[in-house]
This record gives sequence, structure tokens and C-alpha cells, in this order.
Amino acid sequence: MAAEKLVTLEVEEEEDFEPAKQKREVQFPVVNPEKCTACGQCISICPADCISFVNGKAFVQEVECRNCRICVRVCPENAFDII
Repeated sequence: MAAEKLVTLEVEEEEDFEPAKQKREVQFPVVNPEKCTACGQCISICPADCISFVNGKAFVQEVECRNCRICVRVCPENAFDII
């Protein structure tokens, strides 16, 4: 039986490494409150359960958002912007 070789990868850590979310390289849905009619369709369809009403308008909690953008597709008012 041949001996297995282990491969070791050396990873250099960058001092100013920031995840993509913090650098805003990943774009997420954000509700435009002027367009939102609080119909609740986005809240009922969200698989991450990260949308709630804040001051009578839908609000996406980006920390929990999976970025599936289903909310964008179901919104009858096109109230979502991707930023």
C-alpha cells in the first residue's frame, strides 16, 4: 500500500483582511421606504426570515440575509434596490 502524502498549505494572513460583506463587495437587497406599501409578501417568502417591519416598512437585516433575492422578485411595488 502506498503511503499517502500530506500537503500543507501555508496561508499568509493579511492584517487588514475584511470579509466581503464589510467591504460591501457583495450587494444586498435594501428596501426603498418610499415605494414599500407594507404588503408583507417579502416577509412571508423570505427563507432566511431576515425581513421585518420597521416603522411600518419592510427592512432587511443583512447579517442574516442569504442574498437569494426572492424578496426582490415577489415585491409588487419594486421597492427593493440592490446596493
